[in-house]
Amino acid sequence: MVTKIIAQGEKPGQVPQGYIKVPVLDENGVLIKKKEKIVTQTECDGDRYDMVQKMWRMLLSGVYSPPQIRKIANNDWKFRTRRTPKTGDVPLTASMIYKIFNNPFYAGYISHGGELYEGRHKPMITLKEFDYAQRLLGTKGKNRQGTYIYAFASMIRCGVCDCLVGGKTNVKLLKSTNARKVYVHYYCTRKSEYRPCNQRIYTSLESIEEQIASELQKYTILPEFRDLAIKILRRNNKIEIKERKQVYESQQKRRNQIQDQLDKLIDMRTRDMLDDDEFMSQKRILKNELVRIDDLLRSTEKRADNWLELTEEAFDFATYAAIRFKTTDDAMVKRHILATLGANFVLKDQKLTITPNEWLIPIKEQYPALEKAYLNARTNKNSSSPDREKLFEEIFQSWRAQWGSNPRHPA
Repeated sequence: MVTKIIAQGEKPGQVPQGYIKVPVLDENGVLIKKKEKIVTQTECDGDRYDMVQKMWRMLLSGVYSPPQIRKIANNDWKFRTRRTPKTGDVPLTASMIYKIFNNPFYAGYISHGGELYEGRHKPMITLKEFDYAQRLLGTKGKNRQGTYIYAFASMIRCGVCDCLVGGKTNVKLLKSTNARKVYVHYYCTRKSEYRPCNQRIYTSLESIEEQIASELQKYTILPEFRDLAIKILRRNNKIEIKERKQVYESQQKRRNQIQDQLDKLIDMRTRDMLDDDEFMSQKRILKNELVRIDDLLRSTEKRADNWLELTEEAFDFATYAAIRFKTTDDAMVKRHILATLGANFVLKDQKLTITPNEWLIPIKEQYPALEKAYLNARTNKNSSSPDREKLFEEIFQSWRAQWGSNPRHPA
């Protein structure tokens, strides 16, 4: 019975924070009952859905740890759990926040017996985002305790032993001025008993930030280039929507093919053409593929709605991230900029290596030539403003065709 309910897209029993169970009514507004029990379905909890979704966004940003998110939710938002007959109406506990972030229900799926079943409820995140969150939680979201906030703690790994890099603060009293001087360094925590490490030299915060700033410069574009590029993107919005529709139809076709294979598999089992082990093995493969395709469909639907917004955010990052990183004193802002810049941050012999996010690579490889062509067009006295803009659009579209209409901005 439980499996049947789950297969229909409903989770038996209570649902996680952010959702509620509501009674199902027939066409006459009368409660539907089965075996004297009221039939219910999962809906969004109007009082908590947006707050829980915001918790997920904070986690996925890589800036906030679960304890920090819990503190903000309880103290700033006054979040309280859903009231039930026996409990509820209380702040989030430490175990509750991790229970939220470990539950695929928020990605639209119900976990049962080692398999994921698609739910009928409205998801807060995609399955891809859920998987990314689980990788973030591999560090258990714990920041080093202390009065100083280490912007890059738990983000960087040692290039020798793969242990996390932590931060350390030393305060010295300057005798000449009687002032306090704060020195911040990063170092390999060397917590592995099985992987020897020779990285004992500390790297200063200044050195780390200089290397990040240098990397950001490789992906920085002119502000006027950004303005013209976004103007062209908005003009081509309808074309983008058409292309997204074609992608969606292709994915839907693939889903139908997998569903047909699953139906045929069930038919073969019914006619004893497959034994139980072979049937279950092939069924699991097809079901997992369905889950993957459904997540792609959802992502395509989402991108079709907000691709332009994400593209503008990507151009904003490429335009302003370097100067913002240089001028801000906010450690969390710097952490967010680094998380947006790339992944797989490795520190070895005081050298920081950054693997840039895919959507930034074309900027580094192709933008310099594009900028040169743009500046030549801008300074050409023999061409009018419309002519220069037309030339720029031709150059930009050529570059953008290689970039792809979706820059895959992590936001």
